Amino acid sequence: MFYFDFWAYSLLAVGLSKMYGINVMMNFNNPYSATSFKDFWNKWNISLTTWLKDYIFIPLQRRGITPRTINVFIVFLVSAIWHGITLPFLIWGLLHATLNVIERCLISAKVSTTIFYRIIVVLICALLWQTFKVQILSAFIEVFVCAFIA
Repeated sequence: MFYFDFWAYSLLAVGLSKMYGINVMMNFNNPYSATSFKDFWNKWNISLTTWLKDYIFIPLQRRGITPRTINVFIVFLVSAIWHGITLPFLIWGLLHATLNVIERCLISAKVSTTIFYRIIVVLICALLWQTFKVQILSAFIEVFVCAFIA
């Protein structure tokens, strides 16, 4: 439901902009067909992802002050803060950064192309969206416990 609401709002913004002669980029490109966590973020909320990449990740990489892994964590920290400064959002950002780093460092290209891995990516991403429904840590933990018990 979350995806369809957000996708519909974005699609309406694109359509209304076109009516006034303004071209706005599409914000989604079938994110749930993603083959990896990196691919998911290249397809989900493209405008925010592009902004984070262009204005935070690439400048950090160019300066070479911090390693790529740390830069990924910084980008997801900024994304988490952008969504809201609560512990569940910070955990959401930390988990997505961790998954992206693990995938880049440990998951082979052969594994990431399997249907099983794609299903895992979609399920984990869908589960992590539940953080957008909670505001306190106890509710966040309850959502995850219920997801695994049910």
